[in-house]
Parts: sequence; C-alpha cells; structure tokens
Amino acid sequence: MPSKQMLRRSTLLASSLVAPISLVNIQAAEKSERNMKASQLPLYGSPSPTQYEYIEENGGDFRKLVSKVRKAVWNYMDSMKGTTEVAKEKFEIGKAHSSNLMYRIQEDTGLLGRSVIIVVAGLGGTVLGYRSGYGRRLFYATSGMVSAAALCYPNEAVEIADNLKQRIMQSFKDVTGGQTTENKVSGEPSSKDSNKSS
Repeated sequence: MPSKQMLRRSTLLASSLVAPISLVNIQAAEKSERNMKASQLPLYGSPSPTQYEYIEENGGDFRKLVSKVRKAVWNYMDSMKGTTEVAKEKFEIGKAHSSNLMYRIQEDTGLLGRSVIIVVAGLGGTVLGYRSGYGRRLFYATSGMVSAAALCYPNEAVEIADNLKQRIMQSFKDVTGGQTTENKVSGEPSSKDSNKSS
C-alpha cells in the first residue's frame, strides 16, 4: 500500500504537470484575443450613422431675461449698422485731414510760427476786452486774429478782400435794383431806368 507521503508526492507531481498546460492554454487564449487583424478593428467597420436630436433646454428666468436682452441688443446693432458705417467713414475722412494738416505743419517751417502769431493776437484781443462785455471781447479777439492773419498771409488777405468787395457790391446792386453810388454821382441812368424809358 502506498504511503501517504507517496500519494502526496504523486498528487503534487500530477498537479505540477497539469498546471503548466492550463497556464499555456489561458495565455494562448489571451494572446489570441489581443492579436487582431486590422480588418477586425471597430474603426474599419461600417458604423451606423450618428443621429442627433434637438432637445430644447428649459432655462431659468434669468437665462430667459438674458436671452431677451441679447436679442434686443442685436436688433439695435443691426439697425445702427448704417449709422456706424457713416461714422467710420467720417472718422476716416477726419483722420486723412488731420494727417494732411500734420504733414503741412511738419513740412512748412513757417506755418507753425504764423499759427502761433495768429493765436497770440486772438488771445491779446481777449485780454484787451476782458473788462468789457462779451461782444467787445469777441470783437477784439476776432479783429486781432484777422489782422495777424492778414499780416502773416498778405497775398491770401488781398484775394479774400477782393472777393468780399465783389460780394458786397453784388449784394448792394441786388438790394438797390442795380443802382450804385457811382451811377448816382455821375447822373447816368441805371439799367432799370433805361428799361423804363424804352
């Protein structure tokens, strides 16, 4: 009769022979699961098309209020689009004029000095009329600036004076009906008088 010890040893020996076989089978099964062909990957299959469903979210009162304000602001901005475009255009025009003025000031060395003289003459007129009323202050300041401008720009002053004289004479002729002081002095009939006599 075999001893107990022998039985234990034979059981251990048999179990040691069976255990590696079962381990090999488990490892082979795991390895076959891990090793896949590229066509077996879910990436290459024909997936069903994704369908989306719109579910409107029920926001709170605050969210509804913000939505109303946002829509009102958008409507206002849409209505003001033309105005903002006009404002941008005016801004660009002003910017171009300012850059032109800056160019003239930087290039013409005498312009800045002349401008200072004209401004100082205007301030001097304001100081002279300081104790007087508003009308005299305005008159003194304006006459000081005009005088200084005429001294700084004599050719332009003569041209402006001639244009002003012609305008005044034309206005006077329109008011008096074509009769000037020269016609009255020399006794020549005006164009109205010559039309009446014919």
